[in-house]
Amino acid sequence: MFEIRKLNKAEHDFLKEMLYESIFIDESKKPPLKQLLDTKDMLKYHINWGRPGDQAFIALNSEDKPVGAVWFRLLQGADKGYGYVDECTPELGIAVSKEGRGQGLGRKLMRALMEQAKIDGFLKLSLSVDPDNISAVKLYQSLGFVEVGMEGTSIRMVANVGESSFMNMIRELEESHLHPDIRKSSEKLGHILADNFVEIGSSGRMFGKEECLADGVSPDEMTIHDFAMRRLSEGIVLTTYQIMNKTNNRRTLRSSIWKQIDGRWQLYFHQGTIKSSETEYL
Repeated sequence: MFEIRKLNKAEHDFLKEMLYESIFIDESKKPPLKQLLDTKDMLKYHINWGRPGDQAFIALNSEDKPVGAVWFRLLQGADKGYGYVDECTPELGIAVSKEGRGQGLGRKLMRALMEQAKIDGFLKLSLSVDPDNISAVKLYQSLGFVEVGMEGTSIRMVANVGESSFMNMIRELEESHLHPDIRKSSEKLGHILADNFVEIGSSGRMFGKEECLADGVSPDEMTIHDFAMRRLSEGIVLTTYQIMNKTNNRRTLRSSIWKQIDGRWQLYFHQGTIKSSETEYL
């Protein structure tokens, strides 16, 4: 049995060991770890780990010993990686130590990271793999990765991680800040609202985060209908929907802008407009 959890910052050295392990080079020709990972081409994969766009999971055996890891990093601009496809797609890496192989651990790690990518709002993941690493190629193919090109002697592969799951996650966030338990708690509501949050109420009045937390917001019972989502850019989405307020029997048109800030999605803007019987919802 293995435990799979997120990597702690204190385990960065193990992540580097797994990065080294993942590099497919003949062992007789492979430079020492520090020499290889400190090269310009490899530093970008691990230096300053923990910045936005970084995610990693670690696998521990029954003796609490780390035996594998999987990770992705968003590499952009001059730091393009071997698996680069575009500025919005993180590049994935994985390695399992010898004692952890042949037990389905690589697949479990991959699925954990792919699910995290959905939560983080990424549509795709990419990777590069040596075509001679046949077992790895087969694993990636079985998880939905397809070949999209070559980078040097390596295959570049991409997998879609699912817009529908991401949309469901955003809807759950939207519903959460409308829930009476959240709206009554300044701590819970403060976690959802961005520091620069702005709301334009149905009265036309504007509110900031501090006002919302100090004055409180309506605890009315509300339900969402006709939910739609549109990506404005990587890390920014627009949602539109109708609200049925069961407390005062009133419908409003709503729109929100969610931004990915410091690794999590936060509500950046919200607006409500009272819906008349003639209003059409777009």
